Amino acid sequence: MTDRRQDIPEGSVVTIDGLEFEVKHNPHFSAFDLFQCEELMLTVNAKILPLIADAVRFP
Repeated sequence: MTDRRQDIPEGSVVTIDGLEFEVKHNPHFSAFDLFQCEELMLTVNAKILPLIADAVRFP
């Protein structure tokens, strides 16, 4: 199974419903951890994030 985390590199910024989150790769699952102000706000499955993100700004 392909690790989808390679599609969005760490340090990218994603926008979801007008909110910006910094992306970090979850070390335990094929998922992204989304942070605001260094605080973990959300963990999203790597297959789902490209579907719900309004925009992605790569580092």
